Amino acid sequence: IEDCKNINVITTIMESINEDKSWIVDGNDLEIVHCDDSNKVSPLLLEQQERLILTLARATNHASEFGLSILCYEMILSKTYPGISWQEETRKWLIDSEYPDANLSAIMTALCGLGAAKSAESLYKATTEKSQRQYPQSSDIYQFMDFDSSRKDNWPFLHMHLRQLLGITADLSNDNLTQSQTDLLLAALAKTMGSLNNSKNPRAALFLSAKTQKKIQSLQETSPTMGGMMRSFLGVEEERPNYTFLARNDELLSEIMRALRMLRMHDQGLSIFRETLDVFPELDARYIS
Repeated sequence: IEDCKNINVITTIMESINEDKSWIVDGNDLEIVHCDDSNKVSPLLLEQQERLILTLARATNHASEFGLSILCYEMILSKTYPGISWQEETRKWLIDSEYPDANLSAIMTALCGLGAAKSAESLYKATTEKSQRQYPQSSDIYQFMDFDSSRKDNWPFLHMHLRQLLGITADLSNDNLTQSQTDLLLAALAKTMGSLNNSKNPRAALFLSAKTQKKIQSLQETSPTMGGMMRSFLGVEEERPNYTFLARNDELLSEIMRALRMLRMHDQGLSIFRETLDVFPELDARYIS
């Protein structure tokens, strides 16, 4: 991962983390596993998990995908110290981490990339001022941070939307998802995607959308379909959008199209819009009017 420069490969690795129990919609239960030479699967140690997250965060920062980088840390932080502020939970986690300086510098880089230099500054001061440890990497970043007072720090709003999405899903049953719960999830997802798009991180928005929709769909499927069983047998994933979700939430469809447009994938955005109307022609009047 450390030498990987292809952001599509990096996001594929991120998607494989906790494939069966997505951290974003399953009670924040992060579980990373690995296979040894005997093909036995076992959970990674906490230090190994942290190292993997740090490596992914650095790689996504290097690719200027700061939203993806901060999502890497949300995998850990969202379940570590519930009930306290983001700054305090991050500070506590950094103090106990194996690589405090490396993690703090990666988080600060991501926040600055999100236009949240003020949040990066407050986290740096809260973590380092009363600490006996040295933070050379983080100190270097702090010295060169751009504290533009005219820029609005949107991280508190983005973080709020992320945690609302997590909060809604924390108590979901693994075998029962109602239509009202689905609508609530899709609305929360759309708000979070909007925050990521507003911070110019469309790839993170699409990543979050894909992970969340996949988990919602898995909760809705009480029994496997013949098509699903064939795709599973052949090892083929269905990559088509879930048009039912897009038809149920106009804001979600809009944010997906906006993210694709920001990535200069205009044809894909138009295709999703037209295909949604093809599947649900009754929506024509709503969009035309």
